[in-house]
Amino acid sequence: MNKEPLVSIIVVDFNGQHFWNRLLDSLSDQTFSNFELIVVDNGGHLELPESHDGIRIKVLNRKENLGFSAGCNLGVSASVGDWVVFLNNDTVVEKNWLECLFSKMISNVSVGAVVSKIVFYPRYTRLRISVPTFKPSDTDLSSDSRSLGVRVRFSPRWDESTGLLNLEGFHGKEIEGNFEWRWTSEIANVCIPCFPRETTESQELIVSTPHETVGETASIEIGEDKMSIPIDCVQHVFGLEKRATFDIINSAGSELEDDGTCREEGIYKIDSGQYDIPREVTAFSGCSVMIRRDLFEELGGFDPKFFAYYEDTDLSWRMRKAGWKIMYEPKSVVRHHRSGTSGEQSPFFCFHIYRNMRWNVAKNARLRRALPLLLMELFSWIPSSVNTNNEFSALRLKRETIAGMVKYLVRRLTQAIG
Repeated sequence: MNKEPLVSIIVVDFNGQHFWNRLLDSLSDQTFSNFELIVVDNGGHLELPESHDGIRIKVLNRKENLGFSAGCNLGVSASVGDWVVFLNNDTVVEKNWLECLFSKMISNVSVGAVVSKIVFYPRYTRLRISVPTFKPSDTDLSSDSRSLGVRVRFSPRWDESTGLLNLEGFHGKEIEGNFEWRWTSEIANVCIPCFPRETTESQELIVSTPHETVGETASIEIGEDKMSIPIDCVQHVFGLEKRATFDIINSAGSELEDDGTCREEGIYKIDSGQYDIPREVTAFSGCSVMIRRDLFEELGGFDPKFFAYYEDTDLSWRMRKAGWKIMYEPKSVVRHHRSGTSGEQSPFFCFHIYRNMRWNVAKNARLRRALPLLLMELFSWIPSSVNTNNEFSALRLKRETIAGMVKYLVRRLTQAIG
């Protein structure tokens, strides 16, 4: 008989059918196999089998979108495990992911939650270009005063998943035909995604400089390969499939800042082992975290009013207030399509991040921090950098932010008086 405690993995899905084949394959390959899989289908469009390579799958179909917070709570209510794991649907987990979470959890009775090391889904290779530049305005044929080097054609494939990272030294995109091109400055760097088990399309560089720089050379570095190419007004093509690759950190544990924001440690940094030491952190990411079931239920689970984003920070804050530790376990590795469901910087994303961060402060921070933030919201407008649309408008965002902050603060004051 398998004496390992049963773990319940909770995955909330919203229109994420395309993620599931890889996720299920990675779950079926786990070294720790005594778990059940509970899937909350927000919207009721998901098609999954009852089992996959021995994994028990229980799908809870909901016609309406409950959101991540309420969806997780529903998943826990339908589960039986003494430990619950919350996992994003847009992930792939490595073989010992669950075993390492569980081992760290049972190593100390004061640990309430264990969070994984999260890297972006694709591996990356680095492109670096060093090139002589020119200014079109010097030719008297243009008013463009930018310093330009060479043009790089950006493949549409690179926009998938997390996309390009650490873009430096490139000018704005220009559309020519069906392709996006960018001019470099004198020195340009970018990390290009190379997708696992797939062939990455060729990168194309086109040198289109005036006669003043023809005959000079450009230095190109792709991965560990260095080369020089002549500036000769022709197209130079380089393949990426055999280049050196590396992982880039999405989150090596989260840290709660004094102003209520939550910082993902190590984000966008190349993973060179600098985050391979377990440590206590002040917050966990709901992307991949194991929590004691009894503790989760005792604290009331995720706040369903948050819907999505910062619900994990809120629960982290309440967990630490109750005296529990949150541990980061780097041996538990998850590959993540960042914002694969909601879209990075989409109006939905910006709306909930802005509102929920302020709700979190009103709910959990010291009053000397929460009250000034409420006053600031009362006498200021939504920053133009916050992406809005008709559904997630600035007016709606301002109203919901203030109303929620007031409700949480009134509840705290009422409880303190009572």
